[in-house]
Amino acid sequence: MAFHSVPLTIWWDACGFSKLSPYEGHSGKGWSPHIPDAILHYEVLAPPDLERIFGLEGGSIFQGEQGLDQMAFMRPTPDLARYATPVHGLYLCGAGTHPGGGVIAASGHNAAHRALRDLRAERTRARLRHPVAAVRG
Repeated sequence: MAFHSVPLTIWWDACGFSKLSPYEGHSGKGWSPHIPDAILHYEVLAPPDLERIFGLEGGSIFQGEQGLDQMAFMRPTPDLARYATPVHGLYLCGAGTHPGGGVIAASGHNAAHRALRDLRAERTRARLRHPVAAVRG
């Protein structure tokens, strides 16, 4: 569960979020009768927990809210949106880059492809600068 729009000033323990079960209020009968019995452990973290444990500002799992100023090609900033940074060989991936967080690992995939493309471009430039060495080596 994620509660992005709820202010951190709410006393989360008083609200009882730490006692929530993934199947609280659901019997599971008919659609997944064996899943509740198969769960060995679960943990519910409210935004203050995420901020305290992982250092996530405001408890946001997406490294900042994804407003219109940080969507798609502008995430995390327009200058860094294509995964490469001004530091040679340093690439960004994770929830702070496009397409954002989640379990699909798409930003890592995209950053790896960008790194490979940059490496191929460097090798091509090196061959063009030193064509004889490229033929010998």
